[in-house]
Amino acid sequence: MLSKRLESMLNNQIAHELTNSKKYRVVCSWLRYEGYEGLASYFDKWSKEEDDHARWILSYIVDRNGCVDIPTTESVNMDFKSLIQVAEYVLSTEQETTSLLYKIMEQAKMENCYMSQDFLLTKMIHEQIEEEDKAQTLYDLCEKAKDNIAAIMAIDDKYGDYNE
Repeated sequence: MLSKRLESMLNNQIAHELTNSKKYRVVCSWLRYEGYEGLASYFDKWSKEEDDHARWILSYIVDRNGCVDIPTTESVNMDFKSLIQVAEYVLSTEQETTSLLYKIMEQAKMENCYMSQDFLLTKMIHEQIEEEDKAQTLYDLCEKAKDNIAAIMAIDDKYGDYNE
């Protein structure tokens, strides 16, 4: 059984993951509008991964006989000016997610909730390390490319070939 505090934190994390999904759908739309089809496809897949994360947490709460009560998700509306701005936004989003997951892990440790610790570490945090790494790699590539159109198009091509 989950404590009310841990249950609440996990429900908030579901909302956060769903908001991330919406953010990446907006990013996908902006990229498609700007003609970056490869990156748009990549973020379409990433958005779906965020939905999966929310489902994992929801299933975990139910498996622990908890109550799923998902808070309202944030409205998402962005107007990017450049690809580096997108990369900065995505990196910041993933860093925030990492921080939230670490806070939930700390709560699970304080409560000696080993099942939650296992779920968080093996399912969520392991995945989050990959997510933040992907965001950092994209940011680094965009930072190197600056305004070099050929380099930016190479990045778009690289991510268009990405299959996870």
